Amino acid sequence: MNVHATLTFGQPLPYTFELIQEDGRWAIDRIVLPPSPATPTDVPGSDTGGGIYYVAPGGETIMRVQPDGSGMEEAYTGIAQSLGGPLTYLGPVPGNPMQIIVAGAGTHYAAISGGVSIDMGAFAAPPRWSADGWRAVGAAPTDTGLAGAIAMFDLRSRQRSELPISGQPDWFPDGQRLVYVRCGPEEEDKGCNVWTYDLASGASAQISTLVSTAGDRWYVQEAHVLPDGNTVIFYGNHTTEVGASGNGLQWWAIPASGGDAQLFSESYGNGVNDFQFSPDGAQLSVTHDTNIYVGTAQNPLFSLLDLGGLTARYPAWSPDGTRLALATRKGSEPWRLAIYDLNSSQLSFPNAPPNIGGLAWALGQRLAFA
Repeated sequence: MNVHATLTFGQPLPYTFELIQEDGRWAIDRIVLPPSPATPTDVPGSDTGGGIYYVAPGGETIMRVQPDGSGMEEAYTGIAQSLGGPLTYLGPVPGNPMQIIVAGAGTHYAAISGGVSIDMGAFAAPPRWSADGWRAVGAAPTDTGLAGAIAMFDLRSRQRSELPISGQPDWFPDGQRLVYVRCGPEEEDKGCNVWTYDLASGASAQISTLVSTAGDRWYVQEAHVLPDGNTVIFYGNHTTEVGASGNGLQWWAIPASGGDAQLFSESYGNGVNDFQFSPDGAQLSVTHDTNIYVGTAQNPLFSLLDLGGLTARYPAWSPDGTRLALATRKGSEPWRLAIYDLNSSQLSFPNAPPNIGGLAWALGQRLAFA
């Protein structure tokens, strides 16, 4: 016996709960979110000027400033409250022709454009975007520390759907397939391997052959597909190399069709953050600890940015791919906004308050949500 009930909360969209009775108890069988009548469309609108968005001190407000330091203004307020806490992440939506940024508080994320925020739900890490910038994927958070079920969020329909696979995902350039890292429970001596998933057929395939044993498991943090669609790179190593006594993780490459992993980098430590391609797909950047590395998509050998002794985090590509906005500091000083010009290797410091949080460099294009 099924019964339907509706409950409206948050934004004015009716969530439909389908309940089922089992053994005399009611349980939620399915949650359905109907499409909003205000779905994103490429309608004419005014140019908003774009600029660099950053999380203001305290994590409650998103500010905007132009690269030359002019036009500083409050862009968004109230996002932290809707996400349940201070903002811990800010990022762009690469590839989307509209002006959209993504904010996160812990594991809770929302897409923002104009005065509208779209709740995307919970992800264990910042979601990864399809090449056209309209769909995002990410792993659901779990209590075990392993990546949970992979969910996909469609900005056009504002629908979130769960895929029948688990792991840490990213997209192929064609937008039809995913690459993801799947790790087995440690008590079963199952390490990590790299897989692909076809969205149309639902078929999964293991493309790496990383062999784990009880005393030496493979750990892989994340995997990405290069823009040519033929090569997958991943960051990982044997668990004996992880930790203070180990050599750390390294970057490896395998054919997208499967094969043996080939080492192509030195060790950068036990973790990686902020992996991004430049808007044109020609370059990529990544953060290891508080160092920023860049490389080309054709030859992804990362080179350390020389920031004159400053540490950095939160790299954000300029729309033309020639500059990076960074949060920088010297020693234990407050984090400051800086712009690194990749052509001249020069740093500039736009006028912005200290102790800034995450960064996003958005195009001055039309707003996506009305």
